[in-house]
Amino acid sequence: MRWALALIVVAACGSAEAPPAPATVGPRDPFIAFAADFEGYDRWERLFIPGAELDDPIHGGDRSIFVNKRPPKGTRKFAVGTIIVKRMEKPEGQIFAMVKRGGGFNPDGAVDWEWFRIVDVNGAIGIAWRGMGPPDGESYGGAAGGVCNGCHFAGKDDDWVRYPGLVP
Repeated sequence: MRWALALIVVAACGSAEAPPAPATVGPRDPFIAFAADFEGYDRWERLFIPGAELDDPIHGGDRSIFVNKRPPKGTRKFAVGTIIVKRMEKPEGQIFAMVKRGGGFNPDGAVDWEWFRIVDVNGAIGIAWRGMGPPDGESYGGAAGGVCNGCHFAGKDDDWVRYPGLVP
């Protein structure tokens, strides 16, 4: 009886061949960024921008720009998955980022880009906020509301990026 039951179970399970390997996972598109995607940002390509706009409450003071990848040669469009991090040296060393999310995200603003404020506590990265701009009660360098999209509108021809030296 046990043997008969064992044969029925084996027959129900199918052949002993291994299942086919899963398809190779391609790029994440749309690219939904997680805190881990920002880890090590300070080892990416860095551009230092001295504080030329010291009277500007958003961009005043020194800041460093880090990018994980530049646009493909011969284009001004960044690939989905591009992450640009801006670390403000003052005030308070705030860190902001823009991520090329794709998928038509942010259709009324910097199309395909998502905005972030990240925190870095001794190399441990966290996301304070994300979206089409700061949430209610939060700000970007002292300015509230849709300032991210409003400012980056001037960079529309450069895929919404306004950092000197990042776009050819």
